[in-house]
Amino acid sequence: DTLQLGMKELGQHIDLSAFAGDTIVQHFFLAIIGIIMTVIVQSSSAAVATTLIALSAGTINLSQAMALVIGQNIGTTVTAAIACIGSTIAAKKTAFVHVFFNIVTGIIVFLLIPVLTILMNKLTLIAAIE
Repeated sequence: DTLQLGMKELGQHIDLSAFAGDTIVQHFFLAIIGIIMTVIVQSSSAAVATTLIALSAGTINLSQAMALVIGQNIGTTVTAAIACIGSTIAAKKTAFVHVFFNIVTGIIVFLLIPVLTILMNKLTLIAAIE
């Protein structure tokens, strides 16, 4: 119920059709939406599942799904950042590394979305997966 309510609320405020293209700006906004989705539902697994459903339904394409998942991965760090408030120095350092690692890897993969999309499309053709 919480997942449905969170996604319903998000859907009322955000029109994903505005990000239907494959430009870097549209992907950036989709990554931000992915972060928001994860923060709202407090579960990156649920947010990724929602993205996979949208992808399989044809609501979004592969590169858009990649951008959302990158944002959802970064969104998982919000919990760690909040949890470390008032904790030990070691816990704060661990949370910082978690946030830093996810943001840096997210940026790298974000920049590779066009290449990864082409690669996945070619692999799909080679494997004859429909």
